[in-house]
Amino acid sequence: MAHRFYVVSFGSLGTPDVVWAPVTDTAFQLDFEESLWCPKALINDVLTANRLRLRVASRHGWAWADGYGRAGVSTVRDRTPEETDLPARLIEGGARDGA
Repeated sequence: MAHRFYVVSFGSLGTPDVVWAPVTDTAFQLDFEESLWCPKALINDVLTANRLRLRVASRHGWAWADGYGRAGVSTVRDRTPEETDLPARLIEGGARDGA
């Protein structure tokens, strides 16, 4: 089963101009790990969990959004994010880590 990895920087995930960029699994993992921490707190050298981060999963793979304009999707069966329900699930809200 082929896995594909994508990331995006966005103003709003629901806008039609969002373009998911394919990335390596390593780049995807690094972005995912950065999403664990609040970027506003990191500016002040404070390590605080990112309470805005979302995670979603479906039969198509899994995805995350950091709440500050960056998201990632890992798909299965060689699909693009647009061929899955994952971006829509992120827009709907998913499971918020800090809730």
